[in-house]
Amino acid sequence: MIAVGIAVVIGFIVLSAVYAHASDSDRGYDASLNPDLPVPEFVPYEDLRSYDLQGVNLTGADLYGVLFRYADLRAADLQDANLTFADLSSVNLSGANLQGADLEDANLQNDVLYRADLSGADLRAVNLQGADLSSANLTGADLATANLRAANLQGADLSNADLRGANLPAVDLSSANLQGADLSNAVLTGANLQDADLRAANMTGAVIFDANLQDVNLRGADLTAVRLISTNLQGANLQRVDLYSANLQDADLQDADLRATNFTGANLQRADLSGANLQRADLRIANLLAADLSDANLHDASLYGVNLVGANLQGADLSGADLTIANLLAANLQDVNLLDANTDYAVVCDSVVGFSRLSVIATFC
Repeated sequence: MIAVGIAVVIGFIVLSAVYAHASDSDRGYDASLNPDLPVPEFVPYEDLRSYDLQGVNLTGADLYGVLFRYADLRAADLQDANLTFADLSSVNLSGANLQGADLEDANLQNDVLYRADLSGADLRAVNLQGADLSSANLTGADLATANLRAANLQGADLSNADLRGANLPAVDLSSANLQGADLSNAVLTGANLQDADLRAANMTGAVIFDANLQDVNLRGADLTAVRLISTNLQGANLQRVDLYSANLQDADLQDADLRATNFTGANLQRADLSGANLQRADLRIANLLAADLSDANLHDASLYGVNLVGANLQGADLSGADLTIANLLAANLQDVNLLDANTDYAVVCDSVVGFSRLSVIATFC
């Protein structure tokens, strides 16, 4: 009898242990059926892979290091939750509330975060490679040094977000709101920012090679020392933008609005500025070697000491512009309007000249 009693006790202990380590679905827990059902407490690095947690309420929960891979967290409430070092890769978080959540160093690779609310969330150094964040709310979120390679942020709201040093190559930010965002030293190689709103954004030192910024609004943005090499900026609004010492080599700025923009010391070698509006722009000491400025509006622009060697200025309006000591060697100046322009000590050697008003002090070597 004693032996039978011991066997029963041992069997009960084993069954209890199996039940305790069973999945929530095995224990009858289905958050999609009853979001208010109490959720078991989690321990760091607990394995919740492939769980059905739709609509679950985990507000303020401590989920440090928990494994959620492949879980279904659609419409889940994770507001103010601690998800540092959590593995949320390949998780569906569509419509989830992650407002104010701490996701520092979390892995959200290939996640679906469509229309998710991540406003004010801490996403520093988070891995969002390949994630779908289209139409997501990331206002005021901290994404400093985050990895967003090839992520989809189409139509997302990133206004006033911190993206300093973020890795954003091949990211889709088309029609995204980045007004007032900090993208200083971010990498946006091959990124798509068409129709994005970047007004008053800070992009100092950002790397934007071969990116698409067509029709983007950059009015009032700070692009000091930014690298926009071979970037498409057709029709973009860069009015009053600071591009001091920026590198825009081979950039396409056709028909762009560049009124009162600061290009001091910028590199615009071989850039296409045809039809662009550069009225009152500051191009002092800029490099416009072989640039295309045909039919551009440079009325009252400052071109003091600018390098226009081999540039195409055919049909450009340079009325009232300051071309003092500018280098126009071998430039095309056919049909240029230089009414009231200052060309003192400008170098006009081997240029194609098709106008009648040049300062007598200009050098026609």
